[in-house]
Amino acid sequence: MPNQVKVKDLLEEGKRRIVFLIICVVGLSYILSVTSSSVWVNLPTAAFLVIILRYISLDFEMKRKAAAYNNKPCTTSAQSSKKPLECPKVVANSEWRAKVNSPIVEDAIDHFTRHLVSEWVTDLWYSRLTPDREGPEELVQIIIGVLGEISGRMRQLNLVDLLIRDLINLVCSHLELFRAALANIEKQHSSSLTTECRDTELKLVLAAENKLHPALFSAEAELKVLQHLMDGLVSVTFKSEDLRCSFFRYTARELLACAVMRPLLNLASPRFINARIESIVLNKTNVNKEATAVQEASHSKEDGQLIPSDFICKR
Repeated sequence: MPNQVKVKDLLEEGKRRIVFLIICVVGLSYILSVTSSSVWVNLPTAAFLVIILRYISLDFEMKRKAAAYNNKPCTTSAQSSKKPLECPKVVANSEWRAKVNSPIVEDAIDHFTRHLVSEWVTDLWYSRLTPDREGPEELVQIIIGVLGEISGRMRQLNLVDLLIRDLINLVCSHLELFRAALANIEKQHSSSLTTECRDTELKLVLAAENKLHPALFSAEAELKVLQHLMDGLVSVTFKSEDLRCSFFRYTARELLACAVMRPLLNLASPRFINARIESIVLNKTNVNKEATAVQEASHSKEDGQLIPSDFICKR
C-alpha cells in the first residue's frame, strides 16, 4: 500500500510539472510571436529558454543550500566557543549509606577510603601528573559504593548459621580429609618426616585422589583461582555502568587479586605466622634483658654513691 501511494504521488507531481512546462512554453512562445510569426520557431525557442532557466535556478538553489549547510557548523562552533566548557562534576552517591545504615560505620568507611586513596593514589603519583581532584574523588565514590554493597550483603547473612553450622562443617571436612591423607602417608612411610616433606606428600596424596584444591597446584594456578573469584566479586559489587568498560573490569580484578588477596593469603601462611610469633617473642626477650641490665646498672651506681656511716665516724 505505501508503494502504491508513492508512485501515485510521483505521477501527480509529474503531471503538474508537465502542465506547468506547457503553460510556460506556450506563454513564452506567445511573447516571442511579437518578434517572429513562425510557430515552429517560437515553440522550440521557448522550450529551450524554459529548460535553461530551470537549470540555472536549480544550480543556484543547490549552491544556496550548500552555503547554508557550511555556515551552520561555523555558527554552532562560534556559539560553543563563546560558552565556557563545563567539566562534569562528581556527584556524591548516598545509596551506600542506606545499605550500611549505621552513622558510625559510614563515617569510618568514608574516612578509611579517603585516607586509602590519598595515601596510595593522590599523594603517591596522581598529584605529580595533575592538580585535579575529581579523579580521586570519583575513585573514592567507586570504592565506597563497593564497600556499601558488601556491607548490605553481609547484613543479609545469617551469622549464627554461618559460624555454628557452615564454618564448623567446613573445618571438620578439612580435618577429616587431612587425617585420611596423613594416615595414608604413615602407611607408606614408617619413619618420621620433616614438615616440608610431609606437606609435599600431602599434596601428592590429595592430588592422586583428586581432592587437592586447584589453587595449590602451582603459583599460576593460585593466580587463576584468585582471578576467577575476584571476577565474580567485581561483577556482584561494582555498578553495571562501570563494568561496561573492559579495561576497568580487568584492572579492578587484577588489583584485587594481586595487590589485596594474594598478600592476605601470604599473611595466613603458617610459616609467616610462626616467624612473626618468633620475632615478637625474641623482641620481648631482648627488651626484658635490656631493662634488667639497666636496672642492675642503676642499682650498682646507687650502691657506689652510698657512703657507710662507720667510715664517716672513723674519719
